[in-house]
Amino acid sequence: MGIAANEKVRQAAFSKEVLKQKLNSNLIELGVNHAVVIRVDQHEPATQLTLAEVKDQIATTLKDQAIDTALADAAKNIGKKLTADADPQAVATAAGATWVAPVWLKRTARDAPIPAEAIQAAFALAPAPDGQLASKALALSDGNEALVVVKAIKDGDPATISEQDKEALSAQIQQAQAQQTLGVLLKALRDEAKITINQKAEKTATP
Repeated sequence: MGIAANEKVRQAAFSKEVLKQKLNSNLIELGVNHAVVIRVDQHEPATQLTLAEVKDQIATTLKDQAIDTALADAAKNIGKKLTADADPQAVATAAGATWVAPVWLKRTARDAPIPAEAIQAAFALAPAPDGQLASKALALSDGNEALVVVKAIKDGDPATISEQDKEALSAQIQQAQAQQTLGVLLKALRDEAKITINQKAEKTATP
């Protein structure tokens, strides 16, 4: 499905502005330095299928949902067992999961050993109390379930930021500001829009 598997992309595609008014979507952040703007070219209205046509699909969906629920529960259970003194490799192995060794990562990290969406989730976590690890169970866009764990936080040094990272951050800020400005402008235009009623036509149509 590509980017269509992303929930934010699907929500934007079926929004009134994109689906009905054929406007470009707002900027959709998919990950670190990865964003898209979508526009609907063609749309086929939904049609009702027979039970025979959707039986296999329903069975597959229910099976996938059961698997997703089991994976999410497993990730949460692993998170409960992790403490500052626990051996994460042993905990993961006992649960049949794969543990990725911790590394220092920047918010704009490229070629990281974990998905960009996991990095975003890590930076959104609040620091954990002493003796605990900050963690969050996360459903990845590829269908896998991950447990994001933050062992330590180190403040960044502005002097060490590369020019490439500065340009990337600047571009992200400019895009966000442009989208925000466009959203405000569209709202203002809608609020100020006036509806003109053709009174002559209205009288003619009145019985």
